[in-house]
Amino acid sequence: MSGTVQRAGEKAIAERYEALLRVSQTLMSIRSSEELFRLLARELRAVVNFYVMGVGIYDKKAHEIRLTSYGELGVPFQVPKLAPEETFTWWVYQHQEPLIIPSLDAETRFPAVAEMLKNRGVRSVCALPLATVHRRLGGLAVGSIEADAYSREEVSFLALVANQVALAVDDALNFDASQYAKETLHASEERFRLIVDGIPVFAWYAAPDGKIEYLNQRILDFTAERQENLVGFGWANVLHPRDVERTKKA
Repeated sequence: MSGTVQRAGEKAIAERYEALLRVSQTLMSIRSSEELFRLLARELRAVVNFYVMGVGIYDKKAHEIRLTSYGELGVPFQVPKLAPEETFTWWVYQHQEPLIIPSLDAETRFPAVAEMLKNRGVRSVCALPLATVHRRLGGLAVGSIEADAYSREEVSFLALVANQVALAVDDALNFDASQYAKETLHASEERFRLIVDGIPVFAWYAAPDGKIEYLNQRILDFTAERQENLVGFGWANVLHPRDVERTKKA
């Protein structure tokens, strides 16, 4: 009988790790952090038992923590703005080790967060650091309606979960930064075009070989040509044939 129980336990553990692998693959396929955080609460329920879950990302430049929290069924709930030092995220970010709170009733270090969670029926919490080999990100916290819900074995498994979440979050934040850089560059280019199109002179820039890369609206109005017809070496088509070679040399 004991052998049967042991095999059943081993099978359950194996299935849990397989579920974690599937969840990790799903998370790594997500690009933006907003989309990732929406899926986290739903996907993690396949491998972790929790009543509420929160993800905190620390912004070092602004010295603030962006908190995203979810209740039952992955429904987000509002979190009041807190100083970083008031949060679980700050503690695990600084210490880089799990924070285990067996009973929120006895917790005195985080009064604002503890009170908020107790009002939602949460009795115990486990928070873990989110970090990669390249940087610290913040923290992942889960809460249970049962007291002392997170054993040593459960915390060890949650640490593996946090590692996978950290990789996905890092990728998503990098994607967000890349998108922001592209949008900023596009906005800068648009401002440049507005300025150059408004000046009352011909303006363009070209590569060293004479290939036109940009020309302003004043040239288009004067030649009555579309921009795509003039960029590259198309500009030669609007010159007098005797001027083409001389202009190329110049």
